[in-house]
Amino acid sequence: MLTQSTDRPHRQFHAKQVPFSLWRLTDEEYEQLRSQSFPIQFNELSILWLRGDCNSSDALTLPKVLLLLEAEFGLSSRSLDTWKQTFCFPFLMVIAKPIGSFHYLFNIADYRGGLEFRLYRVVDDAKYTDRALEVFHSPLADELTETEIIYVIAYLWGYLEGRAKVLCDHTAEIEPFFRHVDSNHVIYGYWNGNFVEEVIEDPDEYQKKIELLKQQYGKPVVYETEKINDIQRKIQSITE
Repeated sequence: MLTQSTDRPHRQFHAKQVPFSLWRLTDEEYEQLRSQSFPIQFNELSILWLRGDCNSSDALTLPKVLLLLEAEFGLSSRSLDTWKQTFCFPFLMVIAKPIGSFHYLFNIADYRGGLEFRLYRVVDDAKYTDRALEVFHSPLADELTETEIIYVIAYLWGYLEGRAKVLCDHTAEIEPFFRHVDSNHVIYGYWNGNFVEEVIEDPDEYQKKIELLKQQYGKPVVYETEKINDIQRKIQSITE
């Protein structure tokens, strides 16, 4: 199903409709490539069903997503909006099609207690040099359609769901931890032998719960916050 690079966290997914690979980026690499990429707009409502019922024991909740992504791709990025986020994983996504390979930035992060997927096309081709880099653009039909974007995200989600079943069989090895999202009063983590994700509406109760968890498990980890040829060389250095 996948292969792994020995040099940096990397996964190649042999998805039937759209084969793709993910290469983990450092914050510096992501910022450099983001400055030469334009955002792709797609219907995010079409992927809300992925999370399902977070109260189900089989649900792929925030603590599971965080642990799985860290296990697969290393620690979260340090570039975060710490009021609204607790983790962020930036990738170079390579879409492999018979007509060629196409390079995108793909970002998985929590946001206000939900999950957010962001996609950007890297300007490594002269035909995109006139694109505004801060304006959302429609999917590029000859490279990656909106249907294919949803397919790729759902495929990746299915992979994580499979890995989560293995994770749940080895909970004895998980160290208790927690995170909190202050913007929406979300607390999640793993303690007392359970994965927990909850919203505490009352501000006082929310703060009391955080202080109690700090006393029991310590403070949560909080991360602080070209030209085409150059971009092509950067991509080559990441994927070679």
